[in-house]
Amino acid sequence: MNMSLLRQSQLGLALCLLSLTASPALSQTWGSNNNNRSTQNGGENGFGNAQQLKEQPELPQLPTYSGKCKFAHGLVQSNAEGWTIYKLSILTQEKPDEVRNWYQNTFNMYQWKTLGTVGTTLSAEQKNGNSCYIIVNPVREPVYKSEIRISYMVAPEGLTRGPEGQ
Repeated sequence: MNMSLLRQSQLGLALCLLSLTASPALSQTWGSNNNNRSTQNGGENGFGNAQQLKEQPELPQLPTYSGKCKFAHGLVQSNAEGWTIYKLSILTQEKPDEVRNWYQNTFNMYQWKTLGTVGTTLSAEQKNGNSCYIIVNPVREPVYKSEIRISYMVAPEGLTRGPEGQ
């Protein structure tokens, strides 16, 4: 598969996942195991083996948010091509702009290439093909002010970015 097509597929899948996690109507069931669309052959896009996460995982080259936060829920899933996707929801006591700025600085510090920023949404990728999409939304809870939605795509081993990704 050529690099341009791979990048388009990766971006398309990530945007699809991002739109699902950003939807208020779907966010209620996102953390539950109610997604019955998967099939034995991998479901849509080859991702059908979602597993609930009991605690926040360590993600390669993306440190855990340093503010006061609580892991709400998350999923991890992989496909036959070797891609692994983490979808996480984290509640924080800081305002959305503070959280977004922290992630923007972290992307810069860890040498991620920023693909785009719109409001409190960020997207970035690494030369090895890993991608991260983050949405920070305000919440109305007594203790927490923001919810961080992270979609983190881990590229298959050995994948490196071509000239267009450098």
